[in-house]
Amino acid sequence: MPFLGLWPYKSLRAINVHAVIDVLKYSAMSRGKNLHFISTASTLADPAQLWVREGGYPLSKFVAEECVRAVVDRFPNFAAAIYRPGSISGDTMNGAVNMEAYINKLMAGLVQLGTFPNLSSTLNWIPVDIVAKNVIQMCLQNIFPPNRLLIANLVNSASMSWQEFVTHLTHTTIFGNKYELKSSIEY
Repeated sequence: MPFLGLWPYKSLRAINVHAVIDVLKYSAMSRGKNLHFISTASTLADPAQLWVREGGYPLSKFVAEECVRAVVDRFPNFAAAIYRPGSISGDTMNGAVNMEAYINKLMAGLVQLGTFPNLSSTLNWIPVDIVAKNVIQMCLQNIFPPNRLLIANLVNSASMSWQEFVTHLTHTTIFGNKYELKSSIEY
């Protein structure tokens, strides 16, 4: 499956927007049915940039968030929470990841090649079990602010440079290889 971020908006509209609208119709019409919606931290970008730079996935999540906001504004007995996880990594116990995810396939390929592009990126991945624990905890608390819309940005405040990440891979016992950083021209 291709990376969802590369899919055009129209390909994701049914699953990421229309499906949310259907859930909102049910939730808003039912008493006491608050909505807990998982979005993405990518929606924090400028909406104009979502269309041009980011691709269909974050844009479809942004539109879905706007639908949630509209229903909260329209129905006074309805509340919603929007959870925006950042880049999700493997769990903290064993590092298990979804190998169908684009970034994980890319990392596996780079490890196999033994080289990494020398990027100026900063990584702030958050482990999947930490995201899940926080979402479940907030869902169970079911506490909403006076405006009835809770927005939680679930991002890792600790970050590392791409170079630090590659160095860390070199020193792990799992991989134990020396990885070479190559310039983008060499790559």
